Amino acid sequence: MHETKPACFVAMPFGKSGTAMRTKYDSVYDHVIRMPVEEAGFQCDRADKIPGTDDMVDMLKSKLVTAALVVVDLSD
Repeated sequence: MHETKPACFVAMPFGKSGTAMRTKYDSVYDHVIRMPVEEAGFQCDRADKIPGTDDMVDMLKSKLVTAALVVVDLSD
């Protein structure tokens, strides 16, 4: 049987695709946040990586309420 991992939602800036800002934040997400969080046993999601988000505000509220862990990057 497939084990379901607890959810981690990451709230952070990510910039427009193809920009230097996007490259910077993708690197921070992948190496500083996602990898350690997944190694700790969580399924990591960032808003722009979630497919099919019709209503962004409702999706964000749902993720913030239901995630077992929330990581917020306010470094910018």
